[in-house]
Amino acid sequence: MNEPKNPGNALSLHQLRARTLGGGNRPAANQQGAQGGERKPAQPGQPQGGQQASAQKRPQKRPPDPPIRLETENYIVRSMTHDDVNEDYRDWTHDPEVMAGVNSSPTSMTIEDMHKYVDRFDNRNSFHFGIFDKNAGNKLVGFYVIYRDRRHNLGQTNVVIGNKEYWGKAIVLETRAVVLDFMFDVVKVGKVWGNPMVRNIRSVFNYKAQGFTAEGMLRRHRIDPDGNRVDQVMFGLFPEEWAKRKAELRKHGKGFSKIGKKGSAA
Repeated sequence: MNEPKNPGNALSLHQLRARTLGGGNRPAANQQGAQGGERKPAQPGQPQGGQQASAQKRPQKRPPDPPIRLETENYIVRSMTHDDVNEDYRDWTHDPEVMAGVNSSPTSMTIEDMHKYVDRFDNRNSFHFGIFDKNAGNKLVGFYVIYRDRRHNLGQTNVVIGNKEYWGKAIVLETRAVVLDFMFDVVKVGKVWGNPMVRNIRSVFNYKAQGFTAEGMLRRHRIDPDGNRVDQVMFGLFPEEWAKRKAELRKHGKGFSKIGKKGSAA
């Protein structure tokens, strides 16, 4: 798959940081709330308007924000587009080994289903980032799914490395580093969390390697594809902890691509 230089006018991490510092990335204030008023109910006998008037007043779905493009030494991490949907991407959802990493059973999703899935993300409160190998013709090898909780200012990350040739190559450590920079520096969440199954040894290793704290274990909290109850561990990371972990690595002249070869599905 050929990777365009900047698909869909995607914004780089540098551009996103500049927008955030300049205030240009903040959502517009709710005009009704800003004026302190509430919509008054119609009085008895007051004309309600026809269907056409109701349709005009119905709020329209806000289009997605511009696509995001992040980059590491070896990978491009950017918003998935319809051009990225292919048979490999679909087949990962059919593979029991791949889906076991996220404690799911294989699906029967079609190419059309995958297109609909890509459409679910708005680049504001939900993000679907593909992972593309720069050293292999920008081939799609995995993806992130990230959700933002505005009420509590949290970010939840999930990652799937669908191409098994990349298992054990520290791909999660390298790519999630730039995802964390994006979540803390641009989206400005106050905490990032994840909740892998305890039996997912590679995922647990990756969280700990990047400075996440194991905040608790939920005993026999999930049911795996085989029907067994399994433990789930809750990991959390604050911005200051992430900054400290990066500083430690810089001090020792290391990057996340060099912390051991344990990267896999997380």
